[in-house]
Amino acid sequence: MSAQIGFHGAEVSRRFPTASIGNLRLASESRPSDYSDMSSFPDRVAQRLAETGLNPFEAARVGGLERNFINDILNGKKQSVRGANLEKLAIGLETTAGWLATGEGEKVTPEIPHAIVPIMGYVGAGSEVMPEHEQVPPEGLDQVELAFAVPDGVVGLQVRGDSMLPRFRDRDVLLVWKDQRMDAKAYLGEEVVVRTRDGKRYVKTLLRGPTPGTYNLESHNARTIEAARLDWIGEIYLIVPGKQVLEHERALRAAAARRQRDFAKRTAGMGALPFSKG
Repeated sequence: MSAQIGFHGAEVSRRFPTASIGNLRLASESRPSDYSDMSSFPDRVAQRLAETGLNPFEAARVGGLERNFINDILNGKKQSVRGANLEKLAIGLETTAGWLATGEGEKVTPEIPHAIVPIMGYVGAGSEVMPEHEQVPPEGLDQVELAFAVPDGVVGLQVRGDSMLPRFRDRDVLLVWKDQRMDAKAYLGEEVVVRTRDGKRYVKTLLRGPTPGTYNLESHNARTIEAARLDWIGEIYLIVPGKQVLEHERALRAAAARRQRDFAKRTAGMGALPFSKG
């Protein structure tokens, strides 16, 4: 089962699948049968739509399915749902694939270990980023939600610019160690985040400079910054592709708005109820 990564701010949680998370090994649950029990399967799909307040198109978008996928189940056009699509459908309906397939087991997806990492600023890849001008609040500009644990001391920085294409793209988020973990010489030849002595932050390949104590900062498709003096080097722990955030953002914002509308409907008029005598 693929890992899931997501972004969320104050109003919305944005989750999306990723094919790889480096060398981490993730536990995965056993897959349900490839074919669901279709005799009552449409009823369970309809039940989850009613319970979540989603319409079939919203649920299909959230799960990464074709627009009419769920409608085809409800009207009998789709006679079977195979393993990968069953898991996507479970994501869209905020339930488990096992319950959808059999009607047994957990209906709601169990809580999984996760971490929330703050995005504490930007990092230049072609653009120049001056950290002292960012005005980052203590809680960060935004947050990265990961469906697995990460060590303490890791923060997020969002890429600005395209000088490190194709390795890093504009809007990617780099999770980096907040404290420098090794001497600068240990990072020679590595892609790292750096802060220069004149206060600029970049993501570059670190090379030996022309004189002791200086370093060249190499880009994939821009000029090399030569003879830079560094105040800090941040080792990259994980890359969260910005493209995945953009692809899922609209559908998940729609789902969040739907949940807010549903809550407002269920609580309408409660303020006028006579809970106490006055």
